Amino acid sequence: MAVGIGLVPALQSNAQVVIKSGDGRIVKRLSNSVSTYGARALSYTRNGRVSPLPMRLIRGVHPVLRVRVNGGRNLDVLLDTGANRTFVPPGIFGERRGQKFIRVQTLCFENDTCFEGPMVSVTPTNYSQKRRGYYNGLLGVDLLRHTGLTIDYKNRRVFLGHDAGVAAGEAAIRTRFYMDGKTWRPHAKMTMGTVDFPGTLLDTGSSFTRLTPTMMSKLDRVPATAYRELAFSAHGTRGSEILYLGNVCIDNTACVPGILGQRGNWSAIGATFFRNFLTTFDFQNLRLTLRPYGASWIPPMSAMQRLGLQLDILDAANIVFVEVGSPAALADIRKGAELHQINGRSIQELGYLGAHEILEDADLSSFDISIRNAKGKARTVRLTARRRETPSR
Repeated sequence: MAVGIGLVPALQSNAQVVIKSGDGRIVKRLSNSVSTYGARALSYTRNGRVSPLPMRLIRGVHPVLRVRVNGGRNLDVLLDTGANRTFVPPGIFGERRGQKFIRVQTLCFENDTCFEGPMVSVTPTNYSQKRRGYYNGLLGVDLLRHTGLTIDYKNRRVFLGHDAGVAAGEAAIRTRFYMDGKTWRPHAKMTMGTVDFPGTLLDTGSSFTRLTPTMMSKLDRVPATAYRELAFSAHGTRGSEILYLGNVCIDNTACVPGILGQRGNWSAIGATFFRNFLTTFDFQNLRLTLRPYGASWIPPMSAMQRLGLQLDILDAANIVFVEVGSPAALADIRKGAELHQINGRSIQELGYLGAHEILEDADLSSFDISIRNAKGKARTVRLTARRRETPSR
């Protein structure tokens, strides 16, 4: 997700001093010449840092991790290499009125690797809600650049480290990226057909690979429309046309045919590309390593693709979009209806993330959906999920 704040060049300093603390933990002091950016230290046990972290995959594209802030509050955060700042919900950690950034004591992963004293943004976004069951924040490259990151979409796990959790000798495609000097986010060249698009953001927080109108005008052919939905950005919502893209490559080395894309006012290689690989960002050496899952890996379909039903990112009880001709539409579910239960479980219990995990579970093909329409009439309908009809990834 493109959330970039201009930074001064001095922030490129990444010096680290390794010490051992009295309790046996390893502490890396992180050098940041601007006091309002980044973290003061990274601490971990010797073997703990390489332990895999469980990951939720939402809408088939969004990698979500659980972190613990200040030793107590658990947050479900989106791993977002398109964000140069880390965001947490406002109103929880004691910021003053009008304050945009605060320094929390610790931000820890489930393997007990912790950032000490990170400065985080408390600016409100669609992805930094207080409510449990929703996106509670964004984990940006301000912190991830100190650990490195491997996302295993297929097995739904994450490794911290610049090449962690990968078997020796495993087939890999390696290419370079650079960090933009203004917003300090990763970029590389994207190729579609015969057209190169240098300086494209590498964005794990973006659902789709995104093309601007100028980029669209340069393509060898106009991409066909797959479907339409609402797009939730950090600060807004708009209608979006999802496209069947042709062959998409990074630096003419790693390529994926037939992925889903999106029109946008900024360009990005998004999760519909990365989810076809075991994806490693080595921020220390500015290297991207992609290990193909192969044809046996079929990326999961989103609830929108399966049922034609879209829920409000801020309140999953609100049905905000229904695709014409979809299973939801054929069951006479309409925009504005209120969702109460999915397979007997309350939407208040599930939240947005939990609802999507059920609706996107490949082992489930039918769902009992309890709704109340705009006139207050309640009913339960059974929806049968569509199967993937195209080879699009």
